[in-house]
Amino acid sequence: MTATSHRIFNLSAAIALSFHWWVWLLFLLDRLDQQLNKTYREVVAKTHKDRVSLVREGQRAWIKHRDEGVKFYVSLFPQAERERRRLQFNGDATAARIEELPEEWE
Repeated sequence: MTATSHRIFNLSAAIALSFHWWVWLLFLLDRLDQQLNKTYREVVAKTHKDRVSLVREGQRAWIKHRDEGVKFYVSLFPQAERERRRLQFNGDATAARIEELPEEWE
């Protein structure tokens, strides 16, 4: 194997690993999003009817805050890292939201 073919193989392996990493990350984020939606429905179902609007407003505020937070967070990184960091931030924020107690959703 020549030095050039060795470099090409390493690059191909890196690209393949990178692709699999992205697929896995997107799969995990999809699962987190599904779990967040399920948790939201459960919280709404267990909330007294006169407080459901507060839960909805709380969720809308959380989404707005998350979106503002991710814009700031990714701005701290080089352009090449921003998409990965955006996915990381959204995954972490979503996982934390799922773990919140129902009364914290208002």
